[in-house]
Amino acid sequence: MYRVYFWDTASNHSHEYQVSEADIDEVLTWVRRKADSHGWSYTVYVKVSDEGQPGLVRLCGVMGDPFAV
Repeated sequence: MYRVYFWDTASNHSHEYQVSEADIDEVLTWVRRKADSHGWSYTVYVKVSDEGQPGLVRLCGVMGDPFAV
């Protein structure tokens, strides 16, 4: 399962999605098309579990605060 965050820095908003039943190539194709069509940046994470504790691992995209000046 993946978490996708689109960063609309012009309006200081994020658009967040949880994606399942898709492989990473499908997710990245969708993410890049959507981001390009809106002029947004993005971050893609994969959901993981470590000893029963949920977490996210960044796969690609913006690292850190996308709204920082």
